[in-house]
Amino acid sequence: MAGATAIAVFVIAVAYNQVIELFSTGGGDYRVATSLIGPYVGLISGAALIVDYMLTIAISVASGVDALFSLLPLQAQAFKLVSEIGIVLLLTGLNLRGMQESIKLLLPIFLGLFVVHVFSSCTASCFMQRSCPD
Repeated sequence: MAGATAIAVFVIAVAYNQVIELFSTGGGDYRVATSLIGPYVGLISGAALIVDYMLTIAISVASGVDALFSLLPLQAQAFKLVSEIGIVLLLTGLNLRGMQESIKLLLPIFLGLFVVHVFSSCTASCFMQRSCPD
């Protein structure tokens, strides 16, 4: 099984290298499919990407809000759908504004999560070794 996985990874890597050589200036799945196979396949690829992006956002927001609201009292469940819609609209607005503005707004969140992760990992490692400095 490991050999089959290694072969599959190798074939995919070679295919990606060929696509990168053909489209060295960039281009997504839509452009690659349209140029190499045809406009209808490119259209299907673009539509599939849009559906994929929408489902990814919807499922991610739904699971995150569900986890957050599981901590709150039962009466707060009435605001769950409104919260989900608000977060999806916020993410849509950030996506439409562009990368630079999105990064400026979301960078403190990512940095905070990174700091918490490093602190938690160091603390867990310290307690697992039972050699905490005094």
